[in-house]
Amino acid sequence: VGFVGASQGRSRRSTLMAVGLVGGALVLATLMPGLFGLSSGDFLSFGQRSSLGFVFSLLLGIVIIGIVAVDEFAVEYLTRTRFRRGVFVPDAQHSPNGWERFLRTLGHQHFRPELERVAVADERGAHARNQADVIVHRGRSPFVGAGVTVDGTVIALPLQPAKDSTGQKVEPRPISVVELHRHVADVLVGLRTSSSLAPSRRLEGLVVREQVLIPADRLVMNLHEQPGPVILGNLNLPPAAHLPLADARRLADAPQEWARYYRCFRIEAWDRDLTASCYFYVGTDQQMLYLEWTHCLLLPIKEQYREIDRAVENGSGTFGRTVVECLLLPVSVPGRLGSVFHRFRSLKQCYGEILPERYGAARSLRELAADGNIQTYFQQADAVRYQKIVDRALFRAVGQFLEERGYSVVDFMNVASAAITNSLTIHGGSFSNVAMGIGDTQQGTAGNEKKESS
Repeated sequence: VGFVGASQGRSRRSTLMAVGLVGGALVLATLMPGLFGLSSGDFLSFGQRSSLGFVFSLLLGIVIIGIVAVDEFAVEYLTRTRFRRGVFVPDAQHSPNGWERFLRTLGHQHFRPELERVAVADERGAHARNQADVIVHRGRSPFVGAGVTVDGTVIALPLQPAKDSTGQKVEPRPISVVELHRHVADVLVGLRTSSSLAPSRRLEGLVVREQVLIPADRLVMNLHEQPGPVILGNLNLPPAAHLPLADARRLADAPQEWARYYRCFRIEAWDRDLTASCYFYVGTDQQMLYLEWTHCLLLPIKEQYREIDRAVENGSGTFGRTVVECLLLPVSVPGRLGSVFHRFRSLKQCYGEILPERYGAARSLRELAADGNIQTYFQQADAVRYQKIVDRALFRAVGQFLEERGYSVVDFMNVASAAITNSLTIHGGSFSNVAMGIGDTQQGTAGNEKKESS
């Protein structure tokens, strides 16, 4: 709630700053002749102009302070009264209160087509049960919406036939990447019944999604080699948000460098303030098994966005925020001007140039609001808990799958044993971990590279 209020307030105040700068320019234009000793003819003298400029600046300052104060009070009143459970209306256009519709939609008319497109995509996504998500990203990390990458495991395992009771090698069955994905998903879904493993029965809400991750620049370069249904058929429209499962799973068996199939396992905790995600990938040529899984953590909302949720007596908090905002306005001029004139950043599109960043996301709105650190010890403990639980389930699922199909699991279990027994600590918002195993196993971290082993 606080993030929404702050974002809308920033937009309004950015427009206000533009008005202020225009007013300041007019004041300078009034004073310039006198400042440079130019003849004013029959116009006002320099002293009169200075007085007029001072009065104009004073009035402009009062107007700015007044608008900021009204904005702060309006946002606080709106969020405290209309954003409560049972009262909140997600789409402001459908609000029965005219003043609420006005406040919440102020400045939205320029973005109405985009907002409607996002709303339609959200509605379709909620009903896309037999489809895989398509995530087109820009930047280094493909895991848009999952937060920071905190840990990763990579295993390249030679596939060796198991031996029977007489010591003879058995004939193993071929490995299907899709079947292995399905088996791992079934094992992790079974964690939903392990309510005692997680506080508030959070494992019951474990979500499994099939996703295809694509870099935006490579999507543009491979417009004529898109997998299955066209993902980007019209350069004037966004990429497709979903793919049929059959087409997505074909990428699991025949991955492309620029389009890859993952299973995402997600656990939301602390009233969705902390989310742990694990992205699982498999590859094999029947001689070698390649496994990769990456843990991500979506950190809690920044404390500054929670200020609106705190009870303030007699409106003193709102008054204090008004004073602070007014004092900080001059410092934030560059950022606010950028917000006002952001539409001019896309001028290249008018000349027919294809910009890959138009089609990919860098971060989600929730990620923009995330803190840089875990805020409490319990959140830190739960983040480690969920990663360890998922790690154990993944190792158990892969081991069972290999054993059922007649492959030796000795090397794999040695790797699993070493990885599971290693310690894992969190420094702020970063994880540190190290895996001790055979040479073709790697387990790394992001953030602080400090390593500890038990």
